[in-house]
Amino acid sequence: MAEPREPVAVGKLLESVLGSARYAQVKEQIALEKAWEEIAGPGLAAHVRPFALLSGVLWLEADSPPYAQAAQLQSVTLAEGANRVLAREAVREVRLTKRQPPGRSQPRK
Repeated sequence: MAEPREPVAVGKLLESVLGSARYAQVKEQIALEKAWEEIAGPGLAAHVRPFALLSGVLWLEADSPPYAQAAQLQSVTLAEGANRVLAREAVREVRLTKRQPPGRSQPRK
């Protein structure tokens, strides 16, 4: 009969599987997603969402060109809001891409 194991916190388990650096990225991504309506405002947040934070670039996807343009015009404010939520200067630049319709994959390059 196997010996009972001590419970492990989910965060510790994920950190051990992903590694410290990747786990920190995942935590920041989740924090941005949770606070996105506060950062972007309800109108913009309904059409633009963060999908990656890589090397100081916050990647956003918009569901239409007008909302992508609106987000680009507010990019400084969005970066400042993201940095406030993350409590560090993590975002130096904001870039946008168009959201793919459900069921369609990104084109290969």
